Amino acid sequence: MDAELVALASSGASTLTTLMVTDGWSQGKEKFARLLARHHRGAEAMAGELEGARVQLTTALALGDGDGADEVQIEWRSRLRRMLTEDPQAAPLLEQLLEEFALSVSSAPARTEVHHNTFHGPVAIHGGSGTQSNTFRSAAP
Repeated sequence: MDAELVALASSGASTLTTLMVTDGWSQGKEKFARLLARHHRGAEAMAGELEGARVQLTTALALGDGDGADEVQIEWRSRLRRMLTEDPQAAPLLEQLLEEFALSVSSAPARTEVHHNTFHGPVAIHGGSGTQSNTFRSAAP
C-alpha cells in the first residue's frame, strides 16, 4: 500500500474518532457507515459497529484510559486501510468525507472549567471564540 493511502486511512480514522465525540456524530456515522458497507455488510449493521466503537471510545475517555481510546482509532485505521486496498474507488469517496467534515473536526469544542476558586478583584477569562458563561456567588462569611 502506498504512503498516500496509508495517510488517507490515518486521516480517516482520526476524523471518524473525533466525530464520535462531537455533535456531528449522527451525520458522520451515517455517511461513514455507507462508505464502509459498500462491499460488505449493510449500512445499518455498519452503523451499529460504529456506534459500538463510539461507546468504547467515550467510555475510555471518561475513565482517562488513553490506551483504550487509541485502540479504537487504531482499529478503524486498519479497517480503512483494508477498505482502501480492496476497493481503490473508495479513496476519493473517503477524501470527500474528510473534506465535508473538516470544519466539524477542526472546530471540535475545547472546554475549560474553573471551579471552587476565590477571586479577590476583577477577573477576565478569555478563551478564543465561542460561548462563555460566568456564574459568581458571594462567599459565605
